[in-house]
Amino acid sequence: MGSPFGILLILLLSVIMFVGVVWCLMWGLSLLHHKLALAIGFAALVYIVLSAGQTLWGCAADPVLVPPVSGEIGEGRMTFSCDGPGGMLSYGYALVFAPLAFITVAISMMWLRRREMKNV
Repeated sequence: MGSPFGILLILLLSVIMFVGVVWCLMWGLSLLHHKLALAIGFAALVYIVLSAGQTLWGCAADPVLVPPVSGEIGEGRMTFSCDGPGGMLSYGYALVFAPLAFITVAISMMWLRRREMKNV
């Protein structure tokens, strides 16, 4: 099993790639019309908010009781969502990297808007 820091590094690189693709799309579409670029940026912001919210909503789910196998003695076990390394990845995305991606895309949208206002 990999290091937790390696998992977070992979997550960071994927968020950087997502923001980079969104920025390239916004820059390319700004050559056609700046409202298209802002629409792409707004769609990316909505996607970031919805995916982080869905992750947090899923991690807040009630634990599931797994009863013991028939013939065995015991109480069974509880399975919690977002527990273990996968949970760290989910919480890391929803609480750290999604807000960073949101802020980065919002700043690039403001930069693009300011650039277009200067050109008018």
